[in-house]
Amino acid sequence: MQKISASVLIVLYIIILMLTAYSCGVVFTYPKKYETEIAKVCAEFEISIPTFYALINTESSFDPSAKSPAGAIGLTQVLPSTAEYICVKNNLDYTQFDLYNPNDNLYIGAMYLRYLLDKFDATYTALAAYNAGETVVRTWLNDERYSYDKISLYNIPYKETAKYVDKIKNGEKIYREFYKLK
Repeated sequence: MQKISASVLIVLYIIILMLTAYSCGVVFTYPKKYETEIAKVCAEFEISIPTFYALINTESSFDPSAKSPAGAIGLTQVLPSTAEYICVKNNLDYTQFDLYNPNDNLYIGAMYLRYLLDKFDATYTALAAYNAGETVVRTWLNDERYSYDKISLYNIPYKETAKYVDKIKNGEKIYREFYKLK
């Protein structure tokens, strides 16, 4: 009887260790930082919180000092020219924003994502535009090789953009299920 009890305890211990390792891995790979700031901009711009977390994680891994080779800056990896454009569209003074400041960057990134969500009828199409550019995505939507309905993309010709959208989809799922975000 004691052998069975010891075996059961060992199995339970292994299960607990595996669950702990899984949880630690998720928390490390899919962090939940800037909770207050993200909740605020997502509410203001009516953006899905899990989608925005997944976008930030995909873009910068939550590094506020990130800078891409193309010149995109901060948590949401916004190009200065894009930030200026979106500020002008919203009657804001671009010079009042610092893209390395997490609050400013989250605000600009959310405002830009909202702009794209309003331009495109499908979330993942808007996210493809966030990565590849609005003009490129419009071209894809008008090409039957990539879109049947001119709304969503069933095939994304840029491998980087296809991987980007898939990573956000996977991230959304983890943020929804693991963190119970809506």
